[in-house]
Amino acid sequence: MDEQQFSEQAFDRAAADLRRVIHAVAERYLIRRQPLTWRLIHDIEAEALADLGLESRHGADLNWSRTSTAHPVPFIVWLVFDVYGIAARPEARSAAMTRDTLHKR
Repeated sequence: MDEQQFSEQAFDRAAADLRRVIHAVAERYLIRRQPLTWRLIHDIEAEALADLGLESRHGADLNWSRTSTAHPVPFIVWLVFDVYGIAARPEARSAAMTRDTLHKR
């Protein structure tokens, strides 16, 4: 296995772990019926990345801002969208970026 493959596998393991942490954090806000705002996305991101277990398992140097051509938003934002049901609806995702589902604060 070359260094590139090792790096990709490490990121995939960390991404699966991050998904679990993001879902736990974001679901708390969703249960409280807190509307999704850019401020809330940043708060969820900060809380998840402050998870000491996540950092100790994967290090603080992973690039969580990765995007892909399929999902041209940062990885963490995409995970939050998934919890709020925006990721599952492509038409809602584009509308959310332009209307009041994601209020600028």
